[in-house]
Amino acid sequence: MIYGYFLSIAYLVFASLVILVDYHRSRLSFMLRVKSALEDNPKILKRVALTGILVSLILFIFPLYPGPRFLGDFIPALATLFFALFILREFSEKRRNRMRLVASSSIDGYKRVIGYLLLSVALIHFLLPHFVLL
Repeated sequence: MIYGYFLSIAYLVFASLVILVDYHRSRLSFMLRVKSALEDNPKILKRVALTGILVSLILFIFPLYPGPRFLGDFIPALATLFFALFILREFSEKRRNRMRLVASSSIDGYKRVIGYLLLSVALIHFLLPHFVLL
């Protein structure tokens, strides 16, 4: 299904921008409002996470040709599912209250790697659409 392909690319790029906005604040200043909306509004957070889960299900069930019938775009589907669960964990109310007590610079070093990894999965998925990412 071609719609799932474009949705997954858009979702993965969105995911990487949300994660990388802390590290590239001047270049990604347009994403500051989006990130604050995700942090402040639990309804928006749940909708974005649900969208990620639905996109990953679409990728699992309807892969692009020439992929296998099921699991054709396995890595992009796992990446979208991972981000959907990651933002639920990362922006939850309890997590934010705990993170205020701890300096976030020492703990959040892995987020940059996750952001670049999601961006690279999106680029490979976009540039090589018929390459089976199993």
